[in-house]
Amino acid sequence: MEQKIEHPWEYTHMVQFATPKVKLDYSTKEGQQFLIRASGTIFKKLPEIIDRLPSGGGWQVSSHNIIVIDGTIMISILLQRPKRA
Repeated sequence: MEQKIEHPWEYTHMVQFATPKVKLDYSTKEGQQFLIRASGTIFKKLPEIIDRLPSGGGWQVSSHNIIVIDGTIMISILLQRPKRA
């Protein structure tokens, strides 16, 4: 009989956005500087943002992705924590 192995982690996903006041060309120095500042601000505030999640604390970042969609920076973050009893 095959034994089912339980996965020890639970996951959640969150998304943060940053939109410049004027449309930027991210291939320029100005656009790249905004991208760096905006993503840096989000990552710096990430512990506070994670602590406010309705599902409680104990989360750690498993992975992230940064993408630009129609001028808006979208940061997708996968979080994980040990399963709670």
